[in-house]
Order: sequence, then C-alpha cells, then structure tokens
Amino acid sequence: MNTYLLAWNPKNYPWGSLEDELRGAKRPASSWVRWSVGHSRSIRPGDRLFLIRLGQEPRGIVGSGWAKSEPFTEPHWNPQKAATGMVANYVDIAFDALSEQPTLPLQVLHMPPFDGYHWSTQVSGVRIPANLAVELEEVWSAAVGARGIGFPDEMGSADEFPEGGSRQVYVNKYERNSAARETCLRHFGRSCSVCGMTFDERYGAIASAFIQVHHLKPLSEIRTNYSVDPVEDLRPICPNCHAVVHLRRPPLTIGEAKELLGARVPDS
Repeated sequence: MNTYLLAWNPKNYPWGSLEDELRGAKRPASSWVRWSVGHSRSIRPGDRLFLIRLGQEPRGIVGSGWAKSEPFTEPHWNPQKAATGMVANYVDIAFDALSEQPTLPLQVLHMPPFDGYHWSTQVSGVRIPANLAVELEEVWSAAVGARGIGFPDEMGSADEFPEGGSRQVYVNKYERNSAARETCLRHFGRSCSVCGMTFDERYGAIASAFIQVHHLKPLSEIRTNYSVDPVEDLRPICPNCHAVVHLRRPPLTIGEAKELLGARVPDS
C-alpha cells in the first residue's frame, strides 16, 4: 500500500457539494468522489489518500480515504479546458473522514517530523514517503479521534477494544477503536502525559475536549489481532509532544520525552 497527497484549492475548484459529501461519507461503502490526480498513474485500488486544502487560509488536511480505482482519463475538470478537448487523470475515492475545516492545519505540518516534506504542492497525486506516511497516519487518527467517520465493521463492543489487526476493507488498514480512546481519557483525563498541559487551561472552554491519544506500541508494528488495553496501551498527549515522540523510530517513550522536556510531571 502506498500513500498519496491530493490537492484542493477552493479558488480553482469551488467544491459546492462538500456538504453532500460530508453527509455521504457517513455511508463509506457507497460514498465516493472522483478526484484529479495530476500526472500520477501509479495509484492503485486500496492505496491511502489524504486531501489537503491549499490556497487561502484555512489550509491543511481536510480528509482521508482509500482509492477505489486506478487512474483513468476523462474530460478536464475545468470546463474551459474541457471545451478545448483537454483531459485529466482521475481516481475514485472512498472517504473515511472529511471536514470543512482542516483537521491538521498546515502549521502542524510545518513541525517535525513533517517539516521536511513539501505539503503546499501544486500537483495532485504526489506520493508521501512510507516512513512519513506512518507518522501521518498516527497523528491523523489521533486528531480525528471519535469524530472519525470510520467503516461500519470497525464498530466494536463497549467492553473489548480490538485494534491493529490487518483487516481487508478497501486495503489492509490498521484498525482503531474510538471507544478505547474514550476509555483512556476517562482514566487519565485530558492533560498531556508528557508536559502536563490541558487545552482547557491554555485556550479555555472552546478547546476543553481536545487532546490526542498516543499508542505506546505503534499500530504499524502490530501484525496480528489483539485487544488493546486503554489503560496499559494508550496515553493522552498534546500535538506538540506527540510530534516530538515520533521524531524517532521506534518512538520515544513517555519517560524519554519527559527527560527531553525537563518537565516535572508525575509518572503515569
């Protein structure tokens, strides 16, 4: 499986049906969108796709999904160019998360470990390096959290939290369970396990519910089914500390990150 970045500039392509797509994405088995992929011909069904909004602010990643087709040629998406006979390459996308505002703002993508990659691409369909794609998947899934649209067969019971098993959906994807996230947060609270910061204290009520959840053992290293223990396997962590933890492979431990920060935070 490869991971690709698709570009969207609302100035060039006003996505007037975005509200419909948001509603349709709740039915991912039947929801799909045709999207231009520039000159790329290497995308295959099951490849991971991220959609980034560029141009004027707000900029950043607004959606993720899976390729349902190989690239194919049709009339250009720009009516004026299509009228001259120009064509463009497209793929069909099944979204699993989509939002009007960026879930991962461009400012976050300018921080390690993502700052070495050119996110403000003018060409759609560029490949994201495999090592960076793993980091992006971790941070994206944590940011989407319980708001992720997900697939119907990802719903688990309230008592067991199967994660990480390689299950065929559109592709072998590493499963996540939002119930495990919520159980983790009920146990540890919403303060960062590394720096101790809470978004409520820093930004007020508007951000009180926001925090990312870190897997102590990355899902990318898990090849067999297992039941995640939300208390033993997960920790709440702020985006800055989360990015630092993933600067190294394998990721830094919570203790190692605390040492780097020099913070006097009680062990969790």
